[in-house]
Amino acid sequence: MAFLDIEFSAEEIKAAGENRFELIPAGNYIAQIIKSEIKVNKDGLGSRLSLQFQITDGEKRGRTLFQDVTLKNANETAMKIGREQLAQLARACGLTRFQDSAQLHDIEMQIKVSIRE
Repeated sequence: MAFLDIEFSAEEIKAAGENRFELIPAGNYIAQIIKSEIKVNKDGLGSRLSLQFQITDGEKRGRTLFQDVTLKNANETAMKIGREQLAQLARACGLTRFQDSAQLHDIEMQIKVSIRE
């Protein structure tokens, strides 16, 4: 346990109640990858590339989105979809090959946001 002696102003408490994380509407946005890392799947048998995008233009500028891309999985279809998604990212970044996901960082591209239940 950590002892925290913190007091908040009325403005901070009010701001904490505001919903600043409403869904980003479906559509096309200009964004760039600002963070990427490989994560092991829950089953411990596969892996995925976890990407963090930031919108760089328009009304939603500064908002963050996330995408996971399958790298290794027992399901061949999942791996095929992941490879297609990586090819789309490479194309959007003007690359035909990359060795490190950091090569995808800070390159503006158009992304499509969709909403699903």
